[in-house]
Amino acid sequence: MDELFGSPFAEDLSGWALPAGNRPHRETVELVRGIAGSGTLTEQEVYLLAGYLNDNRDARHAWPGDRLFRHLSKIFGSGSVSESESEYGYLGRVLEELDRQGHAIAAPPEEEPELPETAVKVEDLILPQLDLSLQVAAEGARHGFEVDLARHSCSCPGWYGNRRQFKGGDLKLCCAHLAAGFVEAFHQGLGAESPRVLKSLLWERAQRGRGINPKSTWKLIKIRLWPHLVSYDRGAWSSVYAFNAMKELQRYAFIPEEERWSFGQAPKNHRVLAEFIRKHRERSTLSV
Repeated sequence: MDELFGSPFAEDLSGWALPAGNRPHRETVELVRGIAGSGTLTEQEVYLLAGYLNDNRDARHAWPGDRLFRHLSKIFGSGSVSESESEYGYLGRVLEELDRQGHAIAAPPEEEPELPETAVKVEDLILPQLDLSLQVAAEGARHGFEVDLARHSCSCPGWYGNRRQFKGGDLKLCCAHLAAGFVEAFHQGLGAESPRVLKSLLWERAQRGRGINPKSTWKLIKIRLWPHLVSYDRGAWSSVYAFNAMKELQRYAFIPEEERWSFGQAPKNHRVLAEFIRKHRERSTLSV
């Protein structure tokens, strides 16, 4: 990764025209929307953004990639990632500003009809118990962490400090190392019976170097049998994972106080999902 950005910084733009107009770059918006609102970025997320823009010239010369590329170039100034968390935090604030800009220019979500109660089913989702223990590498550490996929435990300090009190396969037991462990297990053919939506969530978390937020409540919502994952807590953002037309799991985020979806992009059945988030988030706040 030391050569990251080497080619774009020296790229020859002769014979290539800039993208016409000032339209948002759809693929970049989808990638950024999946990261925005998550707090301070992880190193994996910074590399994910940088690698994507490094390999996609159209994306880095169109909004919002053009803005991100300028900031990423400072972080990668010498060809390697600066380890300054303040720079990661600053980049996260840039994403928040881009999100507001995206919402301002996006068309409002289409109105959707009310659904009968029988069309919506809410279920709990739990981690599978897999007979596998393994060591998962950790950034900046001499040794990896011991992960047990049957007990849903990890030897990392974050798991002991924030997660060990949860029981019964609760998703909140899943730190970033457990997520990576589950992905490895799935590659080995274990856990074949696990719901696809859970496999996709764990893969996405492992790719971004994040665990499941231990302060959030997660529910599986089936709308006309189509699965959606919804999380809510007392924070600003609530996450919604839904499959798109290509059957790929995508992350959306809803902020109840502002009644808006991140980048103005809402999933199908957004009306039902937003109502569920508002209702249950309010209950969790009142129960404190």
